[in-house]
Amino acid sequence: MFSKQYRLRESQKIAHVFKIGKHVHGKYIFVKYIPTNKKNAHIAISVSTKLFKQATKRNRIKRQIREAVKPHLLKLPPMDILIITKKELKIDIPSKDINTDISNIFNRLISPKH
Repeated sequence: MFSKQYRLRESQKIAHVFKIGKHVHGKYIFVKYIPTNKKNAHIAISVSTKLFKQATKRNRIKRQIREAVKPHLLKLPPMDILIITKKELKIDIPSKDINTDISNIFNRLISPKH
């Protein structure tokens, strides 16, 4: 679990990011984000009940995503980030593939093209 300083918890803020945030697609992950003037990035992870009916599977996916995000936390610019799983993500996908997907997405967020 992320420490409090990195969590995006308020449902109003999450809805705001989902509604007006910019987006970046990966193979398994979809990220919506809004730049902020806070000290660091705040992150929320959403795994659909439609994709994974059992809570244990949803929690496993969330753990894999959190572990993939941790190396990038200090490098991320201040923004509110919502990580959403795509239907292509299956429970048997190796963690290495999820790590690669998140690394590619976050590298685009860290150094955007102008």
